[in-house]
Amino acid sequence: MKSLLKRMMVLWSLVVITAYPVIFLYGQNFKEINLEEIVNPIILLEILLGAILLINLILLRQFKRASLITFCMVVLCDYFMLFLKGVQIIIPAMKYWHMCTILLVIWGALIWFNKKISDESVKAGLIGISILANIYVAINLTPVVVDHLQNTNIHSSSDTISANLTDKGMPNIYYLVFDEYSSNEFMKKYYEYDNSSVTDKLTEMGFNISYSSKNEAYMTEICMTNIMNLDYCFDMEDEADDSMGSVITEARKNNLLFQILREHGYEIQGIGDADFYGLDDASDAASLESTTLEGKSFNEIVFENTILGPFVQQNTSTKLESLRKNSEYIKQLYLTPNSGNFVLFHVELPHTAFVADKNGNLINAENRLNWGNKKYYLEQYQYASNMMLDIAEHLVEYDRNSIIVICSDHSARGREEFSDIDKCQIFNSVYFRGENFNIEGLSGINTIRKILNEVFGLDYAMLETVPLESK
Repeated sequence: MKSLLKRMMVLWSLVVITAYPVIFLYGQNFKEINLEEIVNPIILLEILLGAILLINLILLRQFKRASLITFCMVVLCDYFMLFLKGVQIIIPAMKYWHMCTILLVIWGALIWFNKKISDESVKAGLIGISILANIYVAINLTPVVVDHLQNTNIHSSSDTISANLTDKGMPNIYYLVFDEYSSNEFMKKYYEYDNSSVTDKLTEMGFNISYSSKNEAYMTEICMTNIMNLDYCFDMEDEADDSMGSVITEARKNNLLFQILREHGYEIQGIGDADFYGLDDASDAASLESTTLEGKSFNEIVFENTILGPFVQQNTSTKLESLRKNSEYIKQLYLTPNSGNFVLFHVELPHTAFVADKNGNLINAENRLNWGNKKYYLEQYQYASNMMLDIAEHLVEYDRNSIIVICSDHSARGREEFSDIDKCQIFNSVYFRGENFNIEGLSGINTIRKILNEVFGLDYAMLETVPLESK
């Protein structure tokens, strides 16, 4: 019985050390990753563990010695691509299959060495590795457990669209942010592209367009946090200061705009990148596979450093699927007019990763960050334009007395030729109940200030945009 318990403890330690890359990533990003996303990576890694352990048991015919070698091999396999990259610094010609051959030689050497050491040394090695493995796992999962127990998730399940559907005499407000959607002037200057067909169609629908709006920064975290707080609270220097990250996030998620809206009886819901603002995604896109800004899925990030990395397909379809779902959700909204809803729609489009051509077809994953060829940003920009017009047409048709802001946080940023001052240019348009509403030259902050003044009778002054040094 005692021997069986010891074996079970060793097996448990093998399981957790094998799954450590998954546990580490989940522990660092548990608020952005769905728990079910970690299942498949863990299963694949544990299958790899089982294969290695079985081979070692066949060769060594002793559980403890086989387990010790398996520990070593699992670590080498989990971080195989990192080791390869390190070797390639010294030997650039080193390839994946060369490294696999070296790994087999190392495996053989470990088996030979293992047979030479004493049973006490094997036992001590297993104990030490087991203790370290469990400590590392505990450290990474503690924040997850604490967060769950304290229920600190700031998402509010009450911010759903079903909460407010009666006519209250309060116009619905739709705030649509297309991340990194460049201004018309920017597109003419850097892409020789005329976007007037989009602004002309919006004008025909009753939108008011500003052709000279700009924000105070070209980083989303700064621009949108300041807009949500109706003032220039942070700047680019704050964004570069690592110690300010949590402060900026807290200010954005507990912002003045939401406070004012709720004080006036508005219900708030988010669509798309709602978590960025501390909201749930009403379109339930969070049930899709999480991705980074570059479009990498959790699965890809886990395996890209392992020996299985080359065999895990890069997936750009996840982001595109999410974008489509967000778009379809808002186009299927049929809110009662004047029911006092504030809908915040934020999508990373045409922001990288580049996943779609102008018609919304999936492009090759290898071009997901290809700023060198201008066509990839341009075509994703055109795809964003089509989505924008479709959504605008739906909202105007079914909620004519609403207020609709369609804007960007900054223009494109991915090429050296783009000046900092030009990156701050934004696309800015407002539908205000079908009325004339002059927003020419207004920043994102001042646009919201003017809307609040008109809707709630407030008296916010128009702020001078904080200048950014031109480069």
